[in-house]
Amino acid sequence: MAKRLLDTAISYKKNFFIRINGDSPLIDPKIIDKVISIYKKKKFNNYDLITNVFPRTFPKGQSVEIIKTLTLKSCLLKMSRDESGHVTKYFYRNPSKLKIKNLKSNNSQRQTKLSVDTKKDMVRIKKILELK
Repeated sequence: MAKRLLDTAISYKKNFFIRINGDSPLIDPKIIDKVISIYKKKKFNNYDLITNVFPRTFPKGQSVEIIKTLTLKSCLLKMSRDESGHVTKYFYRNPSKLKIKNLKSNNSQRQTKLSVDTKKDMVRIKKILELK
């Protein structure tokens, strides 16, 4: 997975890219906008990773990461198979070696699960969508 993302970022000549997992159908666009606005601030645009899950204060299914392409490239050779499959797991396991900026939520709904990992999750998400 990490290699595919790196190859894509390089082929499009991108210095950074946003990672949002496919198991997050209810991702809040405001969170995406906020992480992008942090990235655009001059003091943060040299960070290796800008995220909202280190530590996690947002519900599962609301994770956003902006990853520096060159950092991913340099870390790829150091990653275990498991880490490369999860892309940023290496980053979170080695925070002292990287510059990571985290967005924290003031909301107390961290325990709410909004990701879709099982059929049971899908049923719950469908119910949430029917309420809207």
